[in-house]
Amino acid sequence: MFQEVDPVLGPEMRSTGEVLGIATTTGEAFFKAEEAAKAELPLGGTALLSVNEKDKPEIVEVARSLANDGFKLIATGRTCDIHDDSYLRKAAIKHKIPYITTIAAAKAAAEGIAQINGKGRGEVKSLQAWHAEIKEK
Repeated sequence: MFQEVDPVLGPEMRSTGEVLGIATTTGEAFFKAEEAAKAELPLGGTALLSVNEKDKPEIVEVARSLANDGFKLIATGRTCDIHDDSYLRKAAIKHKIPYITTIAAAKAAAEGIAQINGKGRGEVKSLQAWHAEIKEK
């Protein structure tokens, strides 16, 4: 990523994947994919939550999960009062801080963090081993 370019993806790039995370749950797979992309999610610390009005009801679940994992939570005032929030994303890239731009990804990240905190990173399996498990079912 270029530090001075807003990292919000257009629709043509949202479906382009560079890594693969495989696990028994979406959250753990997301966590592994972020790790493989060198954007490892933290297992503790402080999380900044900044969402638009329509996403506020859904961020509560994410906030609760992060708080249960010991994160300190901070939030912006009214996000809509911030003229240009691209500076937040640019600063995250510059300082190598993971950031999430959709509620779906935030939920998956929170789930993955909770699972890794609860049971560890688990075992590494080959694609062939995963495939064999699918065939057995």
